[in-house]
Amino acid sequence: MARVRRVAGTQERLLASPYTINQPHAQRGHWQDNFPPPQPLVIEIGSGRGRWLYTAAKRHPELNFLGIDVVPEIIMDAIDDYAEKTGAPEQVRFLWLDAEHLDEIFAPGEVSDIYLHFSDPWPKSRHAKRRLTSTEFLSRYEKVLPPQGLVEFKTDNTPLFDFSLEQEFFDWSVEEFTECGWRLEDVTHDLYANLPENNIATEYERRFHKRGIPICSLHAYPPHKAE
Repeated sequence: MARVRRVAGTQERLLASPYTINQPHAQRGHWQDNFPPPQPLVIEIGSGRGRWLYTAAKRHPELNFLGIDVVPEIIMDAIDDYAEKTGAPEQVRFLWLDAEHLDEIFAPGEVSDIYLHFSDPWPKSRHAKRRLTSTEFLSRYEKVLPPQGLVEFKTDNTPLFDFSLEQEFFDWSVEEFTECGWRLEDVTHDLYANLPENNIATEYERRFHKRGIPICSLHAYPPHKAE
């Protein structure tokens, strides 16, 4: 994970911002109370500067959006950028949180979709459980998503993507989903070879595509539970 310069007063600013969700454990089962209209809730884990959130919220006013990041300075930068945008959608909020607590703050089925965009690859094997496509995290996602819920995973890092389908990183990421019983669709090592019309590019995605680096992507759906 790249080092982020710590800025004094960031945590205090986060607590005071109208875009920040505070005391997330107390919101469990009541997340809709934090948004203007009660609508399906979409979360982006590792939301960075919030470009994807802004674009997605503009395109989908029928959804509520929550950006989650573990680094307070990154969340604060996203909020500052968002507050400066003219006509920014009202249905976007931000949360400073380690995603390992996801199933503690959301009730079952409370999250409609989860987006993982260019997550930290944690390349050392001893850190495998920290990868957002690891078995441990997939279990958390399954707990908070409805049966028809979606996880979108994008990365420029082919080895990471393999961590979630087979053995290297791309294969490993796909394999993690598969071994946990998730249904995979739209699996590709080169998203821009056949770009979907509804694709919303992140800041990193635009940057890597401009440099000619292939973007890996997949859509995953939770295991079907027997009644």
